[in-house]
Amino acid sequence: MVRHRKLGGTLAVSIALLFSGGAFAQDSGSSSGGGSSGSSSAGGSSASGTTAGSGDALSSGGGGGLSAFQDLRFLPGLRVAQTFSDNILRRSDGNEKAGFVTEVSPYVHASVNKARLQGDLRFSVRNFYRSETAPGADSLDLLRYALRANGSARAPGDRYGIDASAFIQDIALSPFGVTSSDTASLQSNRRRYSGLEISPYLTGRLGSNASYRADYSLRMNNVSGGNVLGLRADHRLNASIGSGPRFSGWGWSLSGQANEREYKSGLTAGRTSAAANLWYALNPELRLGVSANYMQIDRLNIDGKDYGVGPGVSVVWAPSSRTSLSAQWVDQFYGTNSSLSVSHSARRFNFGLAYSRGVVSGSDAALLLFNPSAGFGGSVIVPDRGPIVTSPALQELLESGDPVLAASLTTDVAVYQKRLTANVGYQLPRGALLLTVYRTTRDTAVRNTLGEIEFPEFTGSLQQRGVRLSLNTRLDMRSSLRFTVRRQDTESATTDRTSRFTTMSASYITNLTSDTSAGIGVRRSVQKVSGATGFSGYDENAIFGSLDTRF
Repeated sequence: MVRHRKLGGTLAVSIALLFSGGAFAQDSGSSSGGGSSGSSSAGGSSASGTTAGSGDALSSGGGGGLSAFQDLRFLPGLRVAQTFSDNILRRSDGNEKAGFVTEVSPYVHASVNKARLQGDLRFSVRNFYRSETAPGADSLDLLRYALRANGSARAPGDRYGIDASAFIQDIALSPFGVTSSDTASLQSNRRRYSGLEISPYLTGRLGSNASYRADYSLRMNNVSGGNVLGLRADHRLNASIGSGPRFSGWGWSLSGQANEREYKSGLTAGRTSAAANLWYALNPELRLGVSANYMQIDRLNIDGKDYGVGPGVSVVWAPSSRTSLSAQWVDQFYGTNSSLSVSHSARRFNFGLAYSRGVVSGSDAALLLFNPSAGFGGSVIVPDRGPIVTSPALQELLESGDPVLAASLTTDVAVYQKRLTANVGYQLPRGALLLTVYRTTRDTAVRNTLGEIEFPEFTGSLQQRGVRLSLNTRLDMRSSLRFTVRRQDTESATTDRTSRFTTMSASYITNLTSDTSAGIGVRRSVQKVSGATGFSGYDENAIFGSLDTRF
């Protein structure tokens, strides 16, 4: 434990130093508007943006923005919101109570963008006061943190570098408990999920014959509330070497990865994998590949083995700079692992489709999250910042949504997951439309892995599917309208429980000055739960308003 505390302290100091440049930028007189994790907000495209943890996306935007960083930036702000709800505590039928929710949330956005140092930090402290209209107990919920930070630094020559990230966010403990589009506002079924990752790396070339890269990654995650199955530390070592420009028309690569995971319960588990790849380019647009793969996980499969070896095939097709397709199939362990990614962008239209099937473990299995924007990038040939970010209005819709559309605390050494996501974005003459559809299935067996230790909320099989539609349209240079519809269905065949959550909202946002924005809106949320004890769902209607000012 002492080793982990010292290591955690060292990493925290590293993160602070990485972003410290942004904290002194106020002296330079710069000011700008909000956005979300890891990407700049295009404030000039519409009248609103978001800050980390903002509930109904009525926070800062417009004038100035951080759409073009210039070295160092530092932006503090304050968001004040008032909501009237006819079911303030989101209780089942017959137990509703109307009331007001007042939120006062200071926030800060710091960024640095230099040749060899980039970073972005968004931090807010959300505070809620609830007051029932009928005689009842008022409540005060303070210090609900929201943090999204990431950064990278490279040494001269670009051979050495370090990447780092940190986050704090509120998540729903159980998909069958009270659900909300703003999880931080929940009084029950809420946990604080936080994490820190640091990854130094080394990269270089062996003349024109090959290029190589090696990196070490440490993730330290925590879930509040005594989750004994949560990860304490996830160590990951990667190494790869691939063919250089000397190999024209064909190429090869060798890669390996080793994982060691330490759980709070005292359990440790490892995972190792290796792959040898050979590919050939039939033409500049089409590349075919074959591979030999090895995987070992500290858990036996149905055949009583903890490892597997098998072949793989891959295809990468890019007929133009706007269209790309990549697919991979591997047969090695716990069934086949496969993936498919399709992306297309036009002047006004963006489309992304992603499918994956295979085993996840470590931090990815400890808390399975879903980011709708992932469908627009991150494949073999699509840039990390995919074509969606070329549209400022579409980017804003991505940032205004809940970054965790589907989350549940399914924890295991190995989780077999199937996931399909589709994203469609359309640039309107005065706004943007974004549609996200997803479906995911996860299979886990905690009891078989950890003996007598049982996770209190979920074991077995979980299926989730959902859709989210957002429309943002500008009325003029200062004002805009936003409409959002979201639905999510969750089913557990293991526990015979189901949950359906639907929410709709409409809001009007306007810039009062270059530093202050205001908004008003309405929201309706309905949740239906079956098979659970003590909670059958709720029905809520609310009207909300906010004022966001940047200093």
